[in-house]
Amino acid sequence: MLILPNTDIDEAIEISERIRETVESNEFEKVSKFTCSFGVAQLSENDDIYNILHKADLMLYTAKNSGRNIVMG
Repeated sequence: MLILPNTDIDEAIEISERIRETVESNEFEKVSKFTCSFGVAQLSENDDIYNILHKADLMLYTAKNSGRNIVMG
């Protein structure tokens, strides 16, 4: 989990995308290909910790179900 204070949803997606691209472009010992997916959610006034984690988790599973190695927000 990343917590990015003073970052809007578009910036958070951009940061996540850069991390995803970096992971994908590196070679890891004993692993032929390594990728990652990200679910991004923005905290609103009405959110508590459970609600924001649930939103991010839903976005993560949307990314995984959409072919993996994706950022969804």
